[in-house]
Amino acid sequence: MGDEQNPLTRGAAALVALAAAVLLLAGCSGSVARSSEPGIPDGLSIDQSEDLGAAAGWIVEGEIFAVVTWGSSSCPRAPVGLEAVSVDQLDLTFDAPSGVVCTADMAATTHTFDLPTVITERPITITVSYRDWDGTDTLTLD
Repeated sequence: MGDEQNPLTRGAAALVALAAAVLLLAGCSGSVARSSEPGIPDGLSIDQSEDLGAAAGWIVEGEIFAVVTWGSSSCPRAPVGLEAVSVDQLDLTFDAPSGVVCTADMAATTHTFDLPTVITERPITITVSYRDWDGTDTLTLD
C-alpha cells in the first residue's frame, strides 16, 4: 500500500482529534462547578418555588452542595464565579452562552460545588447573580 493511508486509520485519527478538541474546549469553559448535569438528581431535596428560580441543597452534608438553575436545555447557564464572602455567605455567578442559538424551553440543570473551607457557620446564604440578567436569587443551605 506504500504511502497511502487506510481510510479507517484516517477516520480514527479524525475522531481522536475531534475528541481532543472537545476536551480542550471543555477545559476552557471557566466553570467553577464540580459538575453540571441536566435535570434534578433523585434524592436531592430542594425548596423549589413556583417561579422556577434557583434552588440549593446538600449532596454531601457540609462538603458538597448543589444549585439547580432553570433555562434553555440546549444552552444552560454555566457557573463562572464562586466566592466566600464570609464564614456563612457565598456569592455565585452564572453566565449564559453567547453567540449560539438556544431552544426556547425551560429545563433544570444541577450544578455541584465543593463547599469552600472558610465556610464554617450555618445557615449558609448563597447570593446567585447572572451576567445576562439583572436579577438575583438568595438561597439558604441549613
